[in-house]
Amino acid sequence: MKLVKTNAQQGESRQLPKRALLNNTATVRLNQETVDQIAAVTELANSTYGMRITKSDIIKRAIKLGLLQLEITLKQQSGSVTEGK
Repeated sequence: MKLVKTNAQQGESRQLPKRALLNNTATVRLNQETVDQIAAVTELANSTYGMRITKSDIIKRAIKLGLLQLEITLKQQSGSVTEGK
């Protein structure tokens, strides 16, 4: 997973730019209603219009258009970090 560097302190919530969300991989939890809507749109696009679209494509497009906002938490990996001075 690529990490996005922000100025957020540990435990502080910081909204990442949409581009950062699209270019990085993260595990996200969506509520059941959102999952059902994404599945319905995917099925409609694939069956009715003959498109080959995945649920991931729908999620990425929704984020890009600002229709879906995801809150993700980036956790620092264990280990020591040395800051240059």
